[in-house]
Amino acid sequence: MNTTPTPRISIIGAGPGGLTCARILQKHGIDVSVYDRDLDADARNQGGSLDLHADDGQLALREAGLIEQFWKLARPEGQQMRRWDTAGNVLLDQIPDEDDLYKPEIDRSQLRDLLLSSLAPGTVQWGRTLASVAGPADGPRMLHFTDGTSVETDLIIGADGAFSRVRPAVSAAVPCYSGVTFTEAWFDDVETRHADLSALVGNGSGTATDGERALFAQRSSGGHIRVYIIRRAPADWITAAGLTAGDTAGIRAHLLDEFVGWAPGMQQMISNNDGPYADRPLFVLPAPHTWDHVPTVTLLGDAAHLMPPIGVGVNLAMLDAHDLALALATHPTVDEAVRAYEKTMLPRSTDLAEALIGGAGFLLETDEHPDGQDEARALQQKLKEQREVDGTWNLTFKTGGGEETSELVLTTAGTTLVGTYDGKPITGGRIEGTTVHFTAVVTSPARMKIKCTAELTGGTMSGKAKSMFLSLPFTAVRPPANGR
Repeated sequence: MNTTPTPRISIIGAGPGGLTCARILQKHGIDVSVYDRDLDADARNQGGSLDLHADDGQLALREAGLIEQFWKLARPEGQQMRRWDTAGNVLLDQIPDEDDLYKPEIDRSQLRDLLLSSLAPGTVQWGRTLASVAGPADGPRMLHFTDGTSVETDLIIGADGAFSRVRPAVSAAVPCYSGVTFTEAWFDDVETRHADLSALVGNGSGTATDGERALFAQRSSGGHIRVYIIRRAPADWITAAGLTAGDTAGIRAHLLDEFVGWAPGMQQMISNNDGPYADRPLFVLPAPHTWDHVPTVTLLGDAAHLMPPIGVGVNLAMLDAHDLALALATHPTVDEAVRAYEKTMLPRSTDLAEALIGGAGFLLETDEHPDGQDEARALQQKLKEQREVDGTWNLTFKTGGGEETSELVLTTAGTTLVGTYDGKPITGGRIEGTTVHFTAVVTSPARMKIKCTAELTGGTMSGKAKSMFLSLPFTAVRPPANGR
């Protein structure tokens, strides 16, 4: 980034997304400060285990120069997935192949420590709770903290989660309750103290549902298992039941009553936990969630696109961080970098969020004959294919003399496009979100270079080609499967 003076970049939130962004920026020689409300790195339990996917979470760690350290901590065996019925019978036991490294598990705390230890000393400022964002849209901006201090900055990156304090600077959207709640239960030293549960869960995760409620158990490292008791319930169900969050016995009795028809071996996930329960109602942002470009503020992760937990949240946050950091490292101004990032991130998150409208209920759906398909992975692949630009296209120019069609072949490498048009190499190829740019050489009506810009929608591209002398509309479609 070639701006003078060097822009001041502030990230709000020291979660996986914010820390990944900070790490990649520092790796490219860009100064950044991270502010987090926690008093220190150990102030809060970071949660259980998560899977990092090869094409987003792992991609970000590779760019951050941390992939080798990740593999020292990752648990590929944690990809094992079991499905039970309410009687505890195993309907599916999906064991990963030895060379399956697509989405290995890692403890959230281990991932956070890996990212924190990679940052320059003093990067993260703890105990800094953001109160508000002020200043003109074109900057500089002011961060006002609850301790009475303020910081002037040129770019604010909101990586502060579901109830982001940064989001109001670009969007009036607020999260709404999905109607589904998680109640978290912890089990420690499971090989000794909870051997039956350990055997039931295996090396990875397992789930059972009856259509209205579900249990999801997930193994972490160090002999720990977390169980998520999933139900449709009011957001204030504990108070409505006359209970308090600290009434462990009362909550346990209430939950067991709701799961009364389940086998004792399954009810142990509710009755035998160590310590209190944690209530985690699921909130989502309206879909689609977009905003008008503001050159000094942007969002990533749950602050930008809060969706039901189907295994993509942290991965999307880290992919956002990867894309934003690289945009800041490669564009001449902050404004251009933010604009390029949002042009990629917003369509990607919109597609997924719209596909998951009402998706919290998906967590409770029954499947008597599960086929082992990774639903989240399948959905992401489907959406990716809808926007896929790689391959062969029949590009048709509409000229005054009629239509002229030639073959266009494109290949992506990150956001760069290479390929040929009518057998001749294209130049200047790039893709920004759904917008495709490239320059081609045509020979009719005369030999000339034309700059092409098109929007990609499903299996169609449409746009305009411009030269010094003319502007031509064009469309591009996939050739028929039989080549005719």
